[in-house]
Amino acid sequence: MGESKKYYFKEGEEVIHKECPNQKLFIESILKEVYPIAPKDPSGKQQTSTKILGIKCHWWDKDGKFFEGKFHKSEILPYEVGFDSTELERMDWLEKNNSY
Repeated sequence: MGESKKYYFKEGEEVIHKECPNQKLFIESILKEVYPIAPKDPSGKQQTSTKILGIKCHWWDKDGKFFEGKFHKSEILPYEVGFDSTELERMDWLEKNNSY
């Protein structure tokens, strides 16, 4: 079995929510937290790591009403991956890309 790679969402990307594949969402921002970690190199230089807290998206419904929401990265898929796929295919993609 091949090793899966992490998928990195980016601002401006078109996505869908796993439970509403017919509604296109747009990533507004990636909500992150940067925190210090123990130095791994002998220089003792302070290192940091980043944790994704959520993904802020916006969309318009069929009547043109504007909405915003924050989602966990395990709830959304790239539009081109999820729009024309079955529920099983969406869940498979989410499992492979969020198993880290």
